[in-house]
Amino acid sequence: MGKSINNISDSVRLALHKYSDDIKLPKSLVKDKIRDIRAAIIRDEIESRKSVSTGFYQLVSCLKIEKRKTECVLHGAVLSGYKVNVTGIFKGIRDPVLFIGSHNLNQRYDILELVPFLSHGNSAHTSKIPVCTLIEEDVLFNTLPMTAGEYLTGLILFEDFDAACGFSDEDDIPVPRTIIYKLEMLVKKDILASYGYLYDPLNDNSEEQMKSKAQSQQPQTQRENDGK
Repeated sequence: MGKSINNISDSVRLALHKYSDDIKLPKSLVKDKIRDIRAAIIRDEIESRKSVSTGFYQLVSCLKIEKRKTECVLHGAVLSGYKVNVTGIFKGIRDPVLFIGSHNLNQRYDILELVPFLSHGNSAHTSKIPVCTLIEEDVLFNTLPMTAGEYLTGLILFEDFDAACGFSDEDDIPVPRTIIYKLEMLVKKDILASYGYLYDPLNDNSEEQMKSKAQSQQPQTQRENDGK
């Protein structure tokens, strides 16, 4: 089961109210902590596994194509094409965009490194096939993507996940389900510490913790029953 920003905000607020009912918890603080800790978990995963779980990626279907051709200079090379902005994308990793294409996922555009992208148009056989490359926070296409509308769909790793188009505070946070409890616990611990309180997961009576306690106690209860 996933967790939304609102879910974690409510959980942190409940933990704080065990100490005082007068504490005001800005949602912006919860968002900042979720964003920072999620990013730290991703970087730890990259360092240990050299890859990122697809559960951190978001499928967004509102990537607008700028149909006016643009030009820019990068490393001395002039690039010309059509941009799709992906503000907030996770930087410093190998594959922040796993897919970009049509809404029905049938049309996929190849994402090339810069040098292959620049040389792609030199072949008469390939120059008309749309390909793209990532430049900072833009996906640049060599020719206008073949789509019926103005928008494309992408499977993208965002660092500012809550700024992705179409995302709301009620949506599940893009993390693997095996990690969501860890994220919630770390956010709760960090925010409580900022208010001067020590988070004790053993005395946390949230639903997740109660389930965990019940599961840990079950073998002992079973053993006691077996001994009777």
